[in-house]
Amino acid sequence: MNVLLTAEFVDTPDGRLFIAARWPGNHSSRRAVVVVPALADEMNKSRKLVTELGCALAQNGVATVIPDLIGTGDSEGSFEDASVALWLRNLDEVADWGKRRGIEIDAILGVRFGCLLAALWTRTSECRVRATAFWQPTPNGEQIVRQWIRLRVSAAMFDGGSKVSSADLEQHLTAGQSLEIGGYLLTNALAQELRALELSDLIGPNLGRLHLFEVGEGAQLTPAIRRLASVCSSSEPVRVQGAPFWSATEIVLNPELVTQTLQCLVGEVS
Repeated sequence: MNVLLTAEFVDTPDGRLFIAARWPGNHSSRRAVVVVPALADEMNKSRKLVTELGCALAQNGVATVIPDLIGTGDSEGSFEDASVALWLRNLDEVADWGKRRGIEIDAILGVRFGCLLAALWTRTSECRVRATAFWQPTPNGEQIVRQWIRLRVSAAMFDGGSKVSSADLEQHLTAGQSLEIGGYLLTNALAQELRALELSDLIGPNLGRLHLFEVGEGAQLTPAIRRLASVCSSSEPVRVQGAPFWSATEIVLNPELVTQTLQCLVGEVS
């Protein structure tokens, strides 16, 4: 079956939201998986994998809707002005966009930070799906902020500038100064919103049947993914062999991750 790609900007009160979608060649699908993307550079690193899954789903009769959150990707707005509340409104706009086209969102794919945002969205909105897949879920927003600060410390050392510590950068944030990290400006307001997110507290029934995927070498699941599975009603977590697609220097493909995700989702949304 051929795969059709559509892309458009949708006017919202917060700016123009870019939405791409992949459809079965006959455009007959009335059901869709919505992708809640990773954050910043992790989003860019995972785009190819999301594309591969979208094509596979389309070939099995299921559409995939992929938004760029405001302030990221091709959507309007500045990352410095973004917030978790704004991104939740973006997902509401995606759902409304689908309704206007007679499309029902039946499943969610959360990628890294997108797992946190998807779980929060299904708790605070009317969204209810039959199945959800999480790729390498970030367990909490505190980890995101700490990771960004470590990257900023490493960048300062690599650039040969003045030595800076994590504590220094925390003070900059608290004082209202944004931190430039990989071309993105992290504000204290966004950092505080992120730090309030704990995935295990956000998992709820509106996510439907939850499928947890972890990527890495070796067969053993990490304690973090086992803890998450233990506090929610989910299928058995799956460990997929491969390099960390979200942080590798080169773009990483993982056909096994795509295949296993497809098997988990397609029967529940087609």
